[in-house]
Parts: sequence; structure tokens; C-alpha cells
Amino acid sequence: MGHSSMLSTRVFDRQVFQPRYRVYIFSGPASDTAAWELKETSVQDAIKTAENLAEWNDALWSLALIVEGAEPSQEWLHGMDYCQQPETAAQWSCRYEMQSKYLRARTAKGLPGVLPNGKRSIRMFPEWCVDFPLWDTTGEHYPYQAGELQLSAALESELSAWGREWGSYPIEQESRPDAWYVQGNVLYERLSEELRDVAEIIPQYDWRQ
Repeated sequence: MGHSSMLSTRVFDRQVFQPRYRVYIFSGPASDTAAWELKETSVQDAIKTAENLAEWNDALWSLALIVEGAEPSQEWLHGMDYCQQPETAAQWSCRYEMQSKYLRARTAKGLPGVLPNGKRSIRMFPEWCVDFPLWDTTGEHYPYQAGELQLSAALESELSAWGREWGSYPIEQESRPDAWYVQGNVLYERLSEELRDVAEIIPQYDWRQ
């Protein structure tokens, strides 16, 4: 989850009225990448252009603001580099956002809810009154039920127990013991391995970050 803080005064950093944006389109199973640069346009129009280039979410896409300086950099406004493996909760959130738009567009057209590489996108997080903590990004299996994914019996049992443990704490308690998160990381790795040929797992259980 993101963090915010209220500023005590009106704070304006150096203002730029000729921003540059970069649109990235990721196509096909190998995420072949194409890029376009946009100049002197608003962020709203940059988003519309990106959606148009992606043929209204027929492809995965991201949008970045180019930050000028001695060594120009870019700040992601939507998505991220899809060819990069996420390492933080924020990066996983960006990747999920890209996948969600793409998959919603596919299912709206009656197409299978799979990513360009043919895999499903599955979110891993616990929820109240739900034992099995796996959710299809398309909403088709929301949540999955034990037995639907042909996981090993041991992994299914441990996932269910891990989800139930999360729900055993008071509702006002936002975090869980460190051991619960460590176990979640282990289960995530095992789950990713068992489903490596059919799904990508999006870890969304560590809200401390």
C-alpha cells in the first residue's frame, strides 16, 4: 500500500510546462516492446494516446513521465517495465494493474482470460470468511476453490491454513506476526513452482510495505 502525508505549507517544486512522456507497448508471449515519445501534452491526453496505441487494451501498456536532468530518468504513471520481474509490493501492484486492464478487455470480448503468454493471472491474498486465498484476476474464479487448480494436497492444505490464520486475528489488527509473512513467502514460491506452466502468481498479502 502507498503512503501519504499532509504538507504544512503550499509546496511547489520546479514546475514543468512542457512535459515529455513515454508509452511502452508489450506484445506477444515474449513481451516484444515498442516505445513512443509524447511531447507537450497533458497527462490525460497521454493516457488516451497510450490506450489508442494499445488498441484499447488489446496489448499490455505502460506510461512514464520523463524527468529531465543531467541524467534523465522516468517516473511510472501507469504500469511499469513488463519485462522486469517485480521486487516490491508497489511494483507488483503496477504489474497487476497492467494485467487487470488487459484481461478485462479480453473477457469483455468473450475471449479466454489469459495473458499473452497463455497463462492465467492469479492473485494471492487472504480475506475474511474465505479459507482458500487465491483469486483469478479476471474475476472468473473469485475466489478459487480447493481442487480447481490441481495443486498438491499438501500445498492446498497449507494455503488454507495460512488463510484461516490471517482471519483468526482481531479485525482491528492490521498486521500479522512476522512468521505469517515469512510463511506466505514460502507458500508463494511453492505455488509459483507448481503452477509455473499455467499461471503467474501476484503476491498481494504483505500490506506493510
